[in-house]
Amino acid sequence: MLGSTLLVGVDLVRVADVADAMNRFGDRYTKRIFTNREIAYCGGVPQLAAERFAARFAAKEATTKLLRMHTDALIWRSIEVLRNTGGWCDILLHDEVRSFAQERGIAGLALSMSHEHEYAIATVIGQRIHDQHADDLAERSPRPPAPAAGFYETERE
Repeated sequence: MLGSTLLVGVDLVRVADVADAMNRFGDRYTKRIFTNREIAYCGGVPQLAAERFAARFAAKEATTKLLRMHTDALIWRSIEVLRNTGGWCDILLHDEVRSFAQERGIAGLALSMSHEHEYAIATVIGQRIHDQHADDLAERSPRPPAPAAGFYETERE
């Protein structure tokens, strides 16, 4: 019998902190943290760039909290926020982060984020699929959860 668990990650970012990093480090900062698609979208309206980058940074942090990842081992560009034509945003996982999530049975992620002058916030909710019977037996013979399928983009920009 399959079961699921909901996981959540939330992060709040001061827009001024992101603006300071952008001013201090320029492209070196944005290219280290954000994908080319994120940079293109956020930079499209210069007066909103810091707010948009802050919201995406919050989304990346919220994702690491949901996955219980240590950020020192994190490849930031492996977590990507893409805006759909309908206006909402999705989280796409790549490379090491994608593998990390699959190994833990994460089957899908949902993102909500907002920014307003001083602050940006993001909430990420994930679903971990697990086998109830296997969970009952885990005390006797632990094993990793089955990989998730179909919820991650496999192509890079």
